[in-house]
Amino acid sequence: MTALLFAPWSSKSDYSRDAINQALYHDRLREIHSDIANESERSQLVEDLQHTLLQDIPGSTGVPQRLLSRWVLLPGIVLLAAVSLSVFWHTA
Repeated sequence: MTALLFAPWSSKSDYSRDAINQALYHDRLREIHSDIANESERSQLVEDLQHTLLQDIPGSTGVPQRLLSRWVLLPGIVLLAAVSLSVFWHTA
C-alpha cells in the first residue's frame, strides 16, 4: 500500500516539456506531410501546428515548484499504518 505513495516519485529521469513538444511536433509534421496531398491544406495545418506549439511554451514568470522529499512523506506513512492496524485490531 505504501508503494503507491512512492510511485510518482520513483522516476529518476526528468522529462523536458520542450523536448516532448518538439517530438510531438515532428511526429505530427511527418503525419501531415504523408497524409495530406493538397499543398494549401498542408501549409495551413503546418501553420496551425506551429501556433499550437508556440502557445504551449510556458511563461518565464512562473514560480518554480519545490519538490517534496521522501522523508516528508514518512510521518504520513507511519500514521496510515498505525490507523490501519488500529482499525483492524478493533474490528477483528
